[in-house]
Amino acid sequence: IGMPSSSAVDDVEQAGTDELVARYAAAARRHGQATVTGTHTANADAVEIAAIYRELRSRRKQSALLPLLDVDEPGVQAWAGAHALEFAPEEGEPVLARLAEGDDLMAFDAKITLREWQAGRLRFP
Repeated sequence: IGMPSSSAVDDVEQAGTDELVARYAAAARRHGQATVTGTHTANADAVEIAAIYRELRSRRKQSALLPLLDVDEPGVQAWAGAHALEFAPEEGEPVLARLAEGDDLMAFDAKITLREWQAGRLRFP
């Protein structure tokens, strides 16, 4: 329950970069909302986000995610900021630091992400 169909993840190889970024943003938005509300669909969205990120990285197109740092949606900013740590930390870190200033679950996630990144333990499969 709540997992994306295998085709939702498998078809990332056929999608264009713009479509992948749009799907990443949509899944990150859903994940952020599910995280805040405690909905069980968050895991399925995280699986999709990870699959899309791996595909973008394999194409060396991760930078296509950078405009998402400016989207007025904390869940989208959090995911894009975390992934940006791998290829553009100077852009991802400030976004996560700003999110970490809050007092909600999104802020907690941002704090943990930054802590793990700064300790050298954050890895993206």
